[in-house]
Amino acid sequence: MFDLSKPLWINWELNNICNLMCPQCGRNDIVDGKLVFKKSAGTLNNHDNSLETFKKVYNNIEYPIEKISFQGHVSENVASKDFLEICDFVISKGTRIHISTNGSLRSKKWWYELGKIFSLSSTSKCYFSLDGMGPELGIYRVGANYDKVIENAVSFIEGGGKAYWRMIIFKHNQHQIEDAKKEADRLGFHDFVTTHTNRRYMMNTPYEYRGKTYVLENQDMFPEWNKRVEENKKYFEDSELEEISCKAINENQFYIDYTNKVWACYYIPNKNKLSHEQDWYKEYHEDNSNNLEEKTFNQIINNKFYSALEMSWDLDNKCLSSCKNNCSIKTGINRAFQYKSGKVLKNVSGGEIQSHVEEI
Repeated sequence: MFDLSKPLWINWELNNICNLMCPQCGRNDIVDGKLVFKKSAGTLNNHDNSLETFKKVYNNIEYPIEKISFQGHVSENVASKDFLEICDFVISKGTRIHISTNGSLRSKKWWYELGKIFSLSSTSKCYFSLDGMGPELGIYRVGANYDKVIENAVSFIEGGGKAYWRMIIFKHNQHQIEDAKKEADRLGFHDFVTTHTNRRYMMNTPYEYRGKTYVLENQDMFPEWNKRVEENKKYFEDSELEEISCKAINENQFYIDYTNKVWACYYIPNKNKLSHEQDWYKEYHEDNSNNLEEKTFNQIINNKFYSALEMSWDLDNKCLSSCKNNCSIKTGINRAFQYKSGKVLKNVSGGEIQSHVEEI
């Protein structure tokens, strides 16, 4: 499935800890009008990988690693107690790092030290999720403090790190795009990027958290994007299987969850609903030995799960719904959006949950 003659990319989850309550995150749900942890997410905030464990797992991959993305799907990777030391180790191996963070944890001194580590790698970067300025940030990043995130980002930049301001566009922040871009430039961010989400759940649903009421609304300044998302949704619900353009294969990238278990990508890990779809998924899901503390990467990817996954893309009754939804040619390719022209673009690397604007 992966081209082992070429360097690998890894999407790596170090823990299951997060300090925020974003309503569209896989950790959370709205039940009876209240924002709560999702039951299907299991026990949260109780697992973290040490530097010692990380080194063991890293060495068990046994192939060159070009890039590691610490991009949490149920976590804030910066929350890991040994995160500084882990980044120092990775960069010392010549591997570049991409971080996606809410930026609201740790001290200014800590972020300055991380910036110093990142200054040793010209291609490593950190994306700060700043989905709004001032109080608007907390409408989606529930619990985040704008001033705290800005202080941390500036400290990272002062340490020599390359910081990016990344903004998911919602109705509550769409009027701030140009001001945010100017502020990013003033503060020394390397670049400013916007993101359009194709997530439609939890939209327009009032919810309460810690005595405060929120409502998340979809942006309405880019109708072409909304139209495309709705077309893709209808296509997925109504049509038969189309050709799969696997993002993991195209990027030569796999996913490691916080238990150090290997998955083909970050769309399919630990989903009980997929266990009901295919027995080969259920078997792999329930086998906890397929982690890089106990086995090498080569041993794990020789599991029949990976061959069954590839073969399933040609069979409508075998293909996982997550593969159809995220990486089919029709639903998974038209993801990127060009801010200046207002055009929906082609993205041959496969589907993405949230896609960056190509031009700003």
